[in-house]
Amino acid sequence: MKKKRILLGLVLSTAFIGAAIGMTSCAGGENPSASTTESEPAATESYTVRFYSNGGTSVNSQTVESGQKATSPNAPTRTGSVNTYTFAGWYTDVALTNAFNFDTTITGDITLYAKWTSTLNEVSAIKMNGTEYATIKEAIQAIPTDSTDTFTILVPKGTYTENGLDYNGSATIKIVGVTDTKYGADVIIKGHGSNMTQEKTRNLMEIQGTGNIILENLTLESDWTRSGAAAAGLASNTQAEVLGTDTKGNTVAYNCSFKSHQDTLRTAGKAWFYGCYIEGDVDFIWMEQAGTVALYENCEIVSVYDSEASSHASYVTAPRMAKSSKVGKGLVIYNSTVKESEEAKTNNQQTYLARN
Repeated sequence: MKKKRILLGLVLSTAFIGAAIGMTSCAGGENPSASTTESEPAATESYTVRFYSNGGTSVNSQTVESGQKATSPNAPTRTGSVNTYTFAGWYTDVALTNAFNFDTTITGDITLYAKWTSTLNEVSAIKMNGTEYATIKEAIQAIPTDSTDTFTILVPKGTYTENGLDYNGSATIKIVGVTDTKYGADVIIKGHGSNMTQEKTRNLMEIQGTGNIILENLTLESDWTRSGAAAAGLASNTQAEVLGTDTKGNTVAYNCSFKSHQDTLRTAGKAWFYGCYIEGDVDFIWMEQAGTVALYENCEIVSVYDSEASSHASYVTAPRMAKSSKVGKGLVIYNSTVKESEEAKTNNQQTYLARN
């Protein structure tokens, strides 16, 4: 029998989200990778399950006999001189049947590494898996296109002007605003695509390939306006997605804001937006015909007014689900609020739920 030392990491809500949409668990954050040593334990040997923070602080431990099961610790807290840290859950890349209870037999020592998550802003610079980067774009460009690992980018409070955040590969990218503000209102990534004349380059953030994109606690906001397009001689190019996905993987967003006018969000594959704010005016929630499902749950969806628009009819969604699809569920809005902005009401804008 092999004696295994398994190093695990914590990702806040990804385990729950991944289970709901069928996402494959991946190793997270800054934790070491698994290592294996050969050993044949005695039948009566005991093993210790140890819980540590990334900083090495011992949190909890259990001793179990061979063949017994370990359980997750109570959510411990510790208070430092500035920040209060809490555990929100556990995450694993090994074959445990329950990532939160570790419902599996123990055949060797298990060391669990957990990421502390703070209720305050303890990150002063953009960091990806512990390495500091000058911009979000630099961090994304450093992710290998052939990797299947998880790369977590932590973004402190502030406004970041970034254009053309593109990735085409197989990694799982998690971008987290270090805030607890509703809809990530104080972590703002603002800009537009690298080339506003083409669908896949006009997005502020464009994800292609087979990987997953996970967004938490941040705002994606377009600075592309109809008057700006006209001034650039691109009067007909008014589409400006803040997020466009052409990946076969999964798209997940939690407590985020997405702000543009036309075509704010475009999705393919499986997508789940939970507890998010979304605004726009024309087709601002839409999906590719190849898309499987896009679920908008517990979201606030707002039709906004643009005085520069040639007409003032707003279309919230353009699902575009192919009629031939036998398994796709299309575009689903569930337990959400759909409304017009006060400016749209004042100007008698006509808002329609869907077209196409």
